[in-house]
Amino acid sequence: MWLKVYFRLLVKFVLHIVTGKSQISRIVQKPFKPELNISMITSLSASKRLREHHEKFVSGGIDVEEFFNIIVDVKSVHNDHHETLLRYLTSYSSIKSISNDLLTTMKTGFDANDNNHMRYLDTMYTVLFDRKKPDDEDLVVNVNWTTVGFQQPKITSDFRGAGVLGITFMDYMATFQAARFKKLAKNIPLFGIVVINLVCEFNDRLQSGDLNLMLLRALHTSKDTLNSEFVFRIWGRLVAEFWTIYEKEIGDITQFEMSKKPIIERVILDQI
Repeated sequence: MWLKVYFRLLVKFVLHIVTGKSQISRIVQKPFKPELNISMITSLSASKRLREHHEKFVSGGIDVEEFFNIIVDVKSVHNDHHETLLRYLTSYSSIKSISNDLLTTMKTGFDANDNNHMRYLDTMYTVLFDRKKPDDEDLVVNVNWTTVGFQQPKITSDFRGAGVLGITFMDYMATFQAARFKKLAKNIPLFGIVVINLVCEFNDRLQSGDLNLMLLRALHTSKDTLNSEFVFRIWGRLVAEFWTIYEKEIGDITQFEMSKKPIIERVILDQI
């Protein structure tokens, strides 16, 4: 154990001599780069207090301001870097909050009596078929869904794994990325089940924190607001890029389950 501590201190000392900057200075001066990670700020620290509070922050036990003050106190962060560090911590905390909201949405089942849920389907129908649903047709059970890659006329059957999150995401694409949505529906066999599977995979990575760096960099680049729509916009791009690679390198839809995870990893890494 002591050998590990001495090694960490040696690494910090060497880097400080070479760069002329402390570890925290190197990290916060280059925000939204791969080296920026809350764990990195705390993992090389000999401070038990900082490591313990890091765990509390990640689990939601303490808020952004409290953790920020602890880091500044323990690591002696220069005033010039306070704003960058605080912005990162705030964004990180917001991603955790959005992640929890989306997880709740994923656990919520479709309700035909919910006007918002029905509105999502109506928007999808209008965009995919270039017309409003005729009054004499049912929206939930409709044979037209099978012509655009859903498994059966009862479209909600495809959404069981992703709950309302799947329909909410598709509604977002139909509303704000209509051209991409229509193109994907036309080109992807079993479009519905493929997109729902990808949504589940992306959401799993959001829960685990694997998408944090990518979202933070995209947020920093776009100067946009961090909310669920921002996450959906990124997801929409990931779906399109996933299928571009899949169609070019795999092509066979029967290989989807076996090959989706490696391609997802590539698509995510390409964004970092």
